[in-house]
Amino acid sequence: MSMAARIMAPAGARQRDAVPGAGARQRPAALDASVVTRLAADAYRPEIDGLRAVAVVPVVLFHAGVAGLSGGFVGVDVFFVISGFLITRIIHREVQEQRFSLRQFYQRRVRRILPNLLAMALVTTLVALAVLIPFDLNRFGQSLVATLGFAANIYFWLRTGYFDPASAQSPLLHTWSLGVEEQYYLIFPLILMGCARVRPARLKPAIWAMLGASFALALWEVAEAPNAAFYLPFARWWELMVGSVLAIGGLPGIRSAWLREGLALGGMLAIGGAVVFFDATTPFPGLAALAPCLGAGVVLHASGDGETMVGRVLAMPVPRGIGVISYSLYLWHWPIIVFAGYILQRAFLPGEVVLVLVATAAMAVLAWRLIEQPMRRASWPIGWIVLGGAGVAGVLAGVSVLLVASGGLPGRYAPDIRRLALATQDINPARAACDTPSTARIASGSVCAVGAPGVAPSFAVIGDSFGDAMMPGFDAAARRAGRSGLVLTHEGCAMLDGAGNSLSCRAASDASFRLVAAHPAIRQVFLVARWTGWVEGNRSGLFREDGLRLTDDQSRIRNVAENARVIARGLARTVAMLRGRELIVVAGMPEQQVHVPQYASLRARFGMAAPGLPRAAYDLRQADTLRLLRAAQARTGFRLIDMGAAMCDAAQCPVVRAGAALYVDDNHPSRTYALDLGRMFDPALAPALAQGQAQGQAQGQAQGQGSRHSVTARKGA
Repeated sequence: MSMAARIMAPAGARQRDAVPGAGARQRPAALDASVVTRLAADAYRPEIDGLRAVAVVPVVLFHAGVAGLSGGFVGVDVFFVISGFLITRIIHREVQEQRFSLRQFYQRRVRRILPNLLAMALVTTLVALAVLIPFDLNRFGQSLVATLGFAANIYFWLRTGYFDPASAQSPLLHTWSLGVEEQYYLIFPLILMGCARVRPARLKPAIWAMLGASFALALWEVAEAPNAAFYLPFARWWELMVGSVLAIGGLPGIRSAWLREGLALGGMLAIGGAVVFFDATTPFPGLAALAPCLGAGVVLHASGDGETMVGRVLAMPVPRGIGVISYSLYLWHWPIIVFAGYILQRAFLPGEVVLVLVATAAMAVLAWRLIEQPMRRASWPIGWIVLGGAGVAGVLAGVSVLLVASGGLPGRYAPDIRRLALATQDINPARAACDTPSTARIASGSVCAVGAPGVAPSFAVIGDSFGDAMMPGFDAAARRAGRSGLVLTHEGCAMLDGAGNSLSCRAASDASFRLVAAHPAIRQVFLVARWTGWVEGNRSGLFREDGLRLTDDQSRIRNVAENARVIARGLARTVAMLRGRELIVVAGMPEQQVHVPQYASLRARFGMAAPGLPRAAYDLRQADTLRLLRAAQARTGFRLIDMGAAMCDAAQCPVVRAGAALYVDDNHPSRTYALDLGRMFDPALAPALAQGQAQGQAQGQAQGQGSRHSVTARKGA
């Protein structure tokens, strides 16, 4: 996943704002002793607002790029626990007293959530119209609809993937957590009501059972479907249920003052440890989420049974004040950070971090004072709030439909700027049909082909997203040579024989090489990859990603040094497996440090040039990779094509040429650029070479008649 997608969720209503409905019509039912103990503490607990500050501050600092807080995203989990505790305590008390009303409950939620959310969405939409290029504005329109329906978590789950690293540029990404929480509160009150009416004594076991089931699902999904585990509600609900269990008295009280102090301190250390030591490579949520969730739960539980030192610190004016405005901080910090980064096209400098934080704090205070507080006062009729909210939501929904239907309003731009901005859509047209075929599809030989139609495949292109991006160039070069080749590219996968960066990538890689080995008529294999990313262990550019790791059957550790050894062994195995056929390694793709269509079009609007990556920076980034590949080349004899020689001049690796953007993002060349670059493949695919191989191809076809596999090539470019 891309990293900035990990964002905190808003808290539930503060206890002092939970105003009960009208007097009960029936005599309150008797409460058990544990509930009485908990309800005795129904007065406002200032340390809970302080705990909100503990959650929100790391999240804001983490998103602003402050070093040392790589796990700041765990604030979402702390807030889920707090929300589960406060909201369940209100619901449970009213259900026990037989005066709970779903209507009044949702009215309180509307007052708490809706006005500030709609204000943020409205302002964000106005800024998006002024700043975002068409592709991003189109996506913004989609996310806006999802946000209005409290389904942003489902939307971002559906769209998240390797070719969508720019999720971190979505100004409404943070609303996914609102979806998780509000979906919980659509169902959980009904469960409490049902248990109270049918089997009151079974409430605690039922909540514990649901917590366990949700946590078990989270463990499974983190391993098998990590995006689903992160965004979808069922694997997240156990975090809210930690708070819910505490709210219904699901744990015994803590009488010992020393034990309370120790537990509260331990809970804070667990949260702090997660903030400092977790990072993008931490499987989450799963076992790792226990640290912030149980840490928050322990602090709530220990401080609720008596005063603690931790509670006194959290109740001090500064943390309590930050906690009071935490929902507004949550809502406004992310759009501010996203738009600032979008315009700058780089990480913030220290002074810029300060400016972003000041702007966030100012907007949060204004929103809290002018929107959040007035709308939550009883003097504002709920009907007015609902009617006004429906009107604003209707306008925003209409705008979102316009943005999606128009493809992001490209008509906003003059033709020259529009050409730059629309480069995001200048991709390999066969990507959807041909890139990342299933292992079963590869095994059956039903893969795409490029090049001259009606010609048996005599080469294959195996690679990652760089290979897919370059496929129009391969297609053009193969047509000039009168040849055809197979397309075996897999996004995000290091394609080496006997190696991989994940189980699925290893399976795809092995299947691809088996297909080539089964067809001797394929005399050449082009191997295209983000070689520098694997050698250095990171994805460079605007959407930097660390922790890229490769392993093979000989690996005993996973680190950057092992990556280089895996590549060297993999290339040797690949050459040996091809048994005399030619291996051509394509490397050296310049990784730009900006999103080129965004960067070029924004600068063009102000009459500014758009320089590319300096040649010196490119050479420095590629140095270790070229040394490794040249050493492997000397040992095994494959051919090496250095793309940098064609894509860079003595001064820079350009991003714009003749008024056209050369990349669709920060490092994948556009279709137009790939067609131009395809001439670097002409020497390898020359007709003379193809004619010289005719005899070998005929022999290979004869040998392949007894093979279990057949190649059913489909045109792909």
